[in-house]
Amino acid sequence: MKKFSKKGVLLLVGAMGVCAFVLPGVSSAASWGPTNNHSTLDSSNIGFTSTFAAGVISSCSGSSFTTRVDNGDVLTITSALFNGCTASALFIGNLCLATYTPTNFPWRATATSTTSVTLQGFDVDVRFEHPPGGATCPFLNGVQTRLTGTLTSGVYNLAAKTITFTNAGGVVAHPGAQSVAIRGSLSTTGLLTVLD
Repeated sequence: MKKFSKKGVLLLVGAMGVCAFVLPGVSSAASWGPTNNHSTLDSSNIGFTSTFAAGVISSCSGSSFTTRVDNGDVLTITSALFNGCTASALFIGNLCLATYTPTNFPWRATATSTTSVTLQGFDVDVRFEHPPGGATCPFLNGVQTRLTGTLTSGVYNLAAKTITFTNAGGVVAHPGAQSVAIRGSLSTTGLLTVLD
């Protein structure tokens, strides 16, 4: 039987004490709340910029996301609606209409901190068309693309109850897997919070 020295035991106990205080802070994540809460996130400026089809820049004037807090770790998005969407591209004088059709729910948002919100499962079909009134939408009319991926680097503002994505990466346009940057703010007047 091996004998342990008092000094060795004290060092081991001290090291375990340090781990008990330090490691929870290292591995903890932000928490969504309150649990089982259903909220709506609204946006008046969500959109994307892409290199496909001559550098498309698109935005929507009204979007809404229905959410629920399953537990402190996950905010589940169960549906989304995009309204007033337009697009423009290099060498196109007129705005094109853009129809966003979200699919493959649920999407899930997680937060490692209030400055690091991630949205997984983002999946939206986008179709571009001529605007009404006889204006044309050259090069984009009839083009359809699918945006999929994970939005990264969202920031939650507790006072404004807003999640903001500023040119968030992680989303690609199909076919071709071209990179897409998502931008916009999602706000709620409900009880939804993210706390570190």
